[in-house]
Amino acid sequence: MSDAAIASWNTHGAGPAPALGPEDKIRVNFREYSWFFDLSQDAWRRGNIQAACAYASMAARVAAHRHCGFFASPRLERMLISIGRDIKDETTYRRPAAPKQPKRVLHVCTEVVDVGGHSKMLARWMREDSSREHSLALTQHDRDVPAYIAEAVKNAGGAIHRLDLKPRDYAARALDLRNVARGYDLIVLHVYSEDPIPMLAFARLDTVPPVTFLNHADHMFWFGPSISDVVINLRDAAENLSINRRGVPVERNAMAPTLVSKTVRKRTPQQAKQELGLDPNTILLLSAARAAKYRTIDGVTFADTHVPALIDNPNARLFVLGVGDAPDWAPAIKATGGRIVPLAPVPDPSLYYEAADIYVDSYPFVSSTSMMEAAGLALPMVSRFYAPDAAEIIGINHPGLKAASLFASNDEQYVEILRRLIAEPDFRRERGEIADRAVADLHQVPGWTRFWQASIDKALTLPPLDGAKVFEGAADETPSFGEPDIRMNALFGLEYATVLMLRNNLRYLPTGERLARWNEIRKSGGFVRGLDAARHLLPDSILKALGR
Repeated sequence: MSDAAIASWNTHGAGPAPALGPEDKIRVNFREYSWFFDLSQDAWRRGNIQAACAYASMAARVAAHRHCGFFASPRLERMLISIGRDIKDETTYRRPAAPKQPKRVLHVCTEVVDVGGHSKMLARWMREDSSREHSLALTQHDRDVPAYIAEAVKNAGGAIHRLDLKPRDYAARALDLRNVARGYDLIVLHVYSEDPIPMLAFARLDTVPPVTFLNHADHMFWFGPSISDVVINLRDAAENLSINRRGVPVERNAMAPTLVSKTVRKRTPQQAKQELGLDPNTILLLSAARAAKYRTIDGVTFADTHVPALIDNPNARLFVLGVGDAPDWAPAIKATGGRIVPLAPVPDPSLYYEAADIYVDSYPFVSSTSMMEAAGLALPMVSRFYAPDAAEIIGINHPGLKAASLFASNDEQYVEILRRLIAEPDFRRERGEIADRAVADLHQVPGWTRFWQASIDKALTLPPLDGAKVFEGAADETPSFGEPDIRMNALFGLEYATVLMLRNNLRYLPTGERLARWNEIRKSGGFVRGLDAARHLLPDSILKALGR
């Protein structure tokens, strides 16, 4: 790569300029994705499998977090399936023609986290599906397993397989995962969008137990259509994208609503409010999600929309749990006399839920798990959807939740809904009871178990998917500029320098490739200081030993 090319790459790697429109952002992102794809394909052709997989992961990360106008990549899937099939494997294991009902289930995760709806659902899954043994395999976790996950696995009679503790050779980890999987009856993938290890491990589905893929990142690009005997969708909009934009055959889709536990109230709302230092007569509006889900759009913050309803009701407050520091909320906070309160995330948010009278969904990024937890306490739920129907993936349309929630199609309607809920206790009670019943029927045991069992039955009944044929002859991915693509970057996209992502992933490249890319980054000014540059020369195995 020439110095001029490096300079150009480093400049456009800084991310699309704010002045770019939605279509131009997609074009710029697709260019970034294509750059990494070309590196991956070139490394593959040279026989450098580790580099090919590392660059493929980087390409997928761009596609997942800076929307490129597609949700699946035929080119990457074909390449990774080919690599996976070439990994030497002496097994004689073949999937039984008629697999029996699974007794031992292996959940495969890229990582698990202390605070997060998906990891918590995994723990619930193991706990609620008590007739089976549940184990966990981690591909790229690289730290201690959260205690609540370890406890869930232990109580489920399973084991934790730490594939991430070995040197980061993608092919070796994939073979380890493949061999571990053969000791189980059913596989459930909960992996991140950019994790190539399951693609390599399950490139031949006839040599492993049935593989199901939990579509938890349903609004994003992800690896997986070629290795999923069944894709388990959490909502209708996700299934529509799986069929129409990811190439998953209709018959290989299943539905299983997000699993939540039955909620046991420990305090009355008045007691919880007192513990929070609130007047028991306060009407508390609550929202709870990750900070990214409260993104400011066109200068309008999540807090701003609530100002009119709070000004009209001096006894009402809004707590937003998880947003942390939100400096651009200051005008709205001032306008309401401090009655809008942004809060940092906490491991146990139950006190806030029990104090709440009304639950308001995060915006512009919805948070279905939080809504279900609120519904379990019979809180009325309010959500917003301002887009065309073709962009349904950005809204709440989960089984039961759509009918149980109050929806607004514009700010004025949203404020009027809040005003009515604040003013009318009977209306709050009525809507809360509707929400409670909907979640109990579909998102809790035993209702949820019916969906899970139907997904299992489908995986056992269908013949093993031939991953090499899924995208055989399919056109290469190209950008789409329709719905929901044109709004994805504004709502979910991350702006980051491509050079930064390459720098942070140097550790996974083999020595020669790492040194070449390190030198390019150094010449382009991509390192902050000498120590930073030196650290990025080290391979993953050494950095891991140093605790980095």
